[in-house]
Amino acid sequence: GCRVAPSRSSSFAPSRAALGGTQGVLQRLVPFHGEAGRSMQASCTTSAGSCEFDCGNGVKYDLTPLKPKLGPLGSDWHAQDSDHHDYYWQVCNKAPHTACSSSTVQSIAAVQTWPTSEDSDGTGCAAIGDLSQGDCMPTDTSNPKQGLTCTYSGGDGGRSVTFNWQCSQTASDPTAASTQGSLKYTLTHQTPAGCA
Repeated sequence: GCRVAPSRSSSFAPSRAALGGTQGVLQRLVPFHGEAGRSMQASCTTSAGSCEFDCGNGVKYDLTPLKPKLGPLGSDWHAQDSDHHDYYWQVCNKAPHTACSSSTVQSIAAVQTWPTSEDSDGTGCAAIGDLSQGDCMPTDTSNPKQGLTCTYSGGDGGRSVTFNWQCSQTASDPTAASTQGSLKYTLTHQTPAGCA
């Protein structure tokens, strides 16, 4: 079964993005051309527990404003998709507080929950990514100031999650979507923290 902890409601704080970072430092660097055709690294680097992502050539993102206001006691971010699946996550290399006891993933990037039947209080759950199997890069490599995208594979049953922190002068509530017929999920958040 799945134990669902209380989530952070968007009414308690400004909207925030989905999860961030990976454990350790991302090492794979692939050249791409950013502003003015300058070569940049495709994967951004971060260290364990950090909210800062360095994508090379002066392109940096800082998701610190998206951390829970109460530190480790803060609630998870939350979004719901059109199929009424709920998603819970933290940012800055932190696993969500929402637990999924049936998961075998050690460093959960996000948890997806769903009702097991219409007439039951039961809830199913799955880890939809592993923090140790992530890759972050600018959302648009030709215009890195548009936002940061982090994808985490290695979730239960082959699930993966992509977090999109889109650059916006005003924050909005995060949204969740799944690709029909796949085990790929996208959590999107428009936020000033997504601006390089």
